[in-house]
This record gives sequence, C-alpha cells and structure tokens, in this order.
Amino acid sequence: LAAPADRPAAIAIAGVGGIGKTALAVHLAHTARHRYPDGQLYIDLGGAGSSPADPETALGAFLRSLGTPDAAIPDGTEERAALYRASLEGRRVLVLLDNARDAAQVRPLLPGDGAPDCVALITSRAHMTGLDRTHPVDLDAMSPAEAFALFALIVGEERAAVERAEVMNVVASCSYLPLAIRIAACRLASRRTWTVSVLARKLADERRRLDELRAGDLAVKATFELGYGQLDPAQARAFRLLGLVGGPDISLPAAGAVLGLDVAETGRLLTSLVDISLLESAVPGRYRFHDLVRLYARACSERETRAPAEREEALSRLLDFYLATAARVYAMERPGDRMVDHLESTGHPGLLFETSKAALDWLFAEADCLLACVPRCTGEC
Repeated sequence: LAAPADRPAAIAIAGVGGIGKTALAVHLAHTARHRYPDGQLYIDLGGAGSSPADPETALGAFLRSLGTPDAAIPDGTEERAALYRASLEGRRVLVLLDNARDAAQVRPLLPGDGAPDCVALITSRAHMTGLDRTHPVDLDAMSPAEAFALFALIVGEERAAVERAEVMNVVASCSYLPLAIRIAACRLASRRTWTVSVLARKLADERRRLDELRAGDLAVKATFELGYGQLDPAQARAFRLLGLVGGPDISLPAAGAVLGLDVAETGRLLTSLVDISLLESAVPGRYRFHDLVRLYARACSERETRAPAEREEALSRLLDFYLATAARVYAMERPGDRMVDHLESTGHPGLLFETSKAALDWLFAEADCLLACVPRCTGEC
C-alpha cells in the first residue's frame, strides 16, 4: 500500500471463515488512509452468504459515493464499470471489497489501468485466481503468543496472567482461530464468577466445543455453515466423509479410498475445497482440515449422511486401502514371508512402490493416520 511503483492493483486476503480477513483489511485501510486523500470505498459483497451482491448494484453504490448523480448512472455492469474506472482516474482512492464470492464478482469493481494511484483490498474465503496484478495473502491461524495477546486484550491482562496456563489451554482448544478466541474471551469477560479453568473445561470436550463457541450473535459454527451451504452435492459429500477420518492429515490416494473415487476425481474435489479455504494443503498431495473445521465436518457427517452405512462404508474403504498397501510394504521388506497370504482379501489393490525406501517413506508419512484407525479396528469406536 505504501510503494506506488511496486504496488499491485489489488491485494487479495484469503482464509477460512473466522481467520480475521476483514479485521486485517480494515486495519490496513485505516493505517493507510492518509495515502489515499480522495477517500475510501467500502462494500460487503455478501460472498459467504446465499445472496451475494450483484456487481452492477455495487458499481451503482460506488458511483454515487464518487459524486455521480443517479440520472448519470447507466444501466449494465460493463457501462457502469467503464464510468467507475473513468471516475477514478487522477484520484487516489482505496477500495475495500469485503467478503467477495469469487473473481467474477470482483473483477468489474477493480480500479483500471488508468487509475494507478488507486488500490483494492479484497477479502474472501476463496482464493482469487485469474485477477491481473493481484497480490495474494493467505491468512493462517495465530501463533500461541498472538492468541494469548488477543485473549488478554478482551478479558484484561491481569486476569489472563493469573491463569496463563489455562488461557493457553483455551486458545489451543480454539485452534488459534481469532473468531473462536474472541468468542471464548467474550464469554469469560461477561461472567465475572468464572475462572479461566471453568472455560477451559467447557471447551475440552470436542463434541460440545463448537456449541460452546457462541457469544451473542457470534458463533463459530454459523461461520462454517455459511461456507458449507455453498458446496455442491459432490463437494458436500467429500467434506462430510473426510471429516470422519482421524489423524492430522490425509493423502490423496487415501482420500480417494474414503470417497470411493479415482485419484483424478478426488484431486479435483479436494482442490475445489482448498480453493474456498475449507481444506488446507500445506504439502503437495496431502490435505488437512483446520481443527475446528474438522469438528464441524464430523458433525455434518453425523447429522446429514444419509445412513450410518455410508459412513461405515467410507471408513471400511479407508481400512481396506491401508491394509492392502501395508501388506505390499511388508512383502517388499520381507520377501518370501507367507504372513501376508493369511490376511483377509480387501478387494483394494493398494499402492505400488518401486523401491523399499519409497514403501517405508509412505509408511512413516501415514503413521499417524494408521494409528488413528486402531480404535476402529479393535472395536473401540
């Protein structure tokens, strides 16, 4: 925002619901306001809801803010976009496009090449691919220190310092998501008889955690529901079934087993969930939920999956995949050992490995997921 020569036309801030995109954008706009003396334009595009703003309507609002009389505002998105960009020429204006649905909604609202001294800040759960001269910013969860500072800001430094260890337990239960931390802190601040340890105990139960993270009109579950409500049936099914899987993450082939789909189709589905911040992929070929999103996905699966049999079948396919692949690893490590001949046939071919090292690398990568399957295999869950 401060270097016109190198500054992009837009900065797109993306991340899961509740990660603090709007708060960051508003802070940046406030901090940089002196650099844009001709004003700031703001609109909530409603992208996370069921009725996103129409670009033509948004352009009409912007043109009025820029001093265009109603009678001079043309009909049509293209016509309004042309007048809007012409109106920005020679001005220094910051445009904040909050809660955008996708690039198609945003594109008509960006300042044109004729307004190089203007910049747009975009916030969205979706990654804004396909926008020219746009710098992406992907927000991650807070660090433990940042999470403690946010909690203490709301409840008071002294109160937080007295039970620092319990505060750290609370923010960990919030998975360092700013919205969740804010809600938890607001609940504590409004109940002077509670200690932090009382709040920590309420959040310790994973099955009730999302219900506890509610304060007034703020709720973590409601934030996730907005994103889930935009999924098509195939995406929603993938989201629900992957929520059943234990372990910190899952590989693409294992996810394909859960969904009963080939790797190519699974990859397309998972990429679409990453694109809208409902899934993360920090390492190529592996996927994970934010911890609170995982709890929501699991709750959706328990609530909405058509029958318990569908959940059972999904997990059985995963176990079949792991068993078949682990048997291949064992056979490579111990050629001639007949133990694998006594394993029950799974009907899944498992993965093929060219070398023993590749097989062991797979085993180590999947260790946490395999261990998470043990309770199911032993009938404990």
